[in-house]
Amino acid sequence: GGYEPFKNHLIPYMISEVQKGVAPTIKGDGGSMKGFLYVEDTINGLTTLAKNMERKELWGEAFNFYPDHNMSVLDIVKTILRVMSRQDLTIKINEKNNKNSDENVEFLSNHSARSRLGWRQKIPLETGIGLSIEDYKKREGV
Repeated sequence: GGYEPFKNHLIPYMISEVQKGVAPTIKGDGGSMKGFLYVEDTINGLTTLAKNMERKELWGEAFNFYPDHNMSVLDIVKTILRVMSRQDLTIKINEKNNKNSDENVEFLSNHSARSRLGWRQKIPLETGIGLSIEDYKKREGV
């Protein structure tokens, strides 16, 4: 969401750069993968878990509130450019910081959250990025 306190994280950093009209630079080859949720989906997961805490069989269990699919850094940046209507900016790849993207793949299973709590991601990534941009505009007066 637009209230992310760590401005150097991928999504807030790239949004900020694109808002300035700066071509986004990816560290590495862009193939690193991770799951991204809009903050409301995370809050919904935690709220759903809290509402189910009377179920003693859930006590001590771990739940991942994670999207069904992770995305590459390159795909995230392309999505940001598309949402911001800035396909005129060319993505730069900083090969000097290239890490083997095969070693930088995060995938957590949301199976328990889905099957035991009934939780599902509701906000698609593209929508979440658009909402984040609106949040930043409100917060920073951009």
